[in-house]
Amino acid sequence: MNMEEIARLIETNMERAYSIACKLTGNSGEAADLVQNAFMKVLKNRGNYDAKLGFERWLYVIIRNLHVDALRRRRPQISGDPQDFLENTADPAPTPEKRAEQTDLRARIGAELKLLEPNLRAAIALVDMEGYSYEEAAEILKWPLGTVCVRLHRARKILRGKLTGLWNGGEK
Repeated sequence: MNMEEIARLIETNMERAYSIACKLTGNSGEAADLVQNAFMKVLKNRGNYDAKLGFERWLYVIIRNLHVDALRRRRPQISGDPQDFLENTADPAPTPEKRAEQTDLRARIGAELKLLEPNLRAAIALVDMEGYSYEEAAEILKWPLGTVCVRLHRARKILRGKLTGLWNGGEK
């Protein structure tokens, strides 16, 4: 793969890579560092690129691996501001009332996502937030398919329990 192809692929995938990194880290600064490190690794290892996997999946495997490495180095602290999550998931042009509701909801969801253990958050980020299939998430995360299913189930159950009060008109 030549440098022009790499530059084009990096530019094409920059926003989505940053979005996933934000969801994994919960912090815009860490996400930017993670994406920068991932693209440096892409450049360094471009000779190892496997076209069968596809660039996007290859990039997200790299992002995920760098994130896991960072988590291992600083175990088990989860840091960041839920506001970073909100800034990276805003809907375009909602009404003022809807915007207020969404801001409150996003703040609560963002806070609850940050409390999930990193493996549960990674599964939710890829499948529920980024739209990957279970199989694609398993490949990216290098987990067995059953592990993805179990972690998604656990994460959804935890979030459902914490957020049920919002849909029933009260706090839980």
